[in-house]
Amino acid sequence: MTSLMVVENAMEFRNQLNSIRAISGEDKNTYIPILYNDINYLTKMKNDTLFLAESELNKWFNFSKKIDPFLVTLSVPYTVSREVSK
Repeated sequence: MTSLMVVENAMEFRNQLNSIRAISGEDKNTYIPILYNDINYLTKMKNDTLFLAESELNKWFNFSKKIDPFLVTLSVPYTVSREVSK
């Protein structure tokens, strides 16, 4: 849910900024990246969850080894194929 909130808030920020730019006569269709440490954060988000597929949590959840910042794979039914030690 947090990833979705980041995207929604970034879109809202851009919409508000573009409205201000339109009022001031500037080009309102200029792409405005959301930067974090000089990196486009929305692009960076794509890889933020890749580590989960190799983590201990993957014993109980079906984390994808592919780009999945919204954890969509977790919504797919998962069958435990290995025994989990107690």
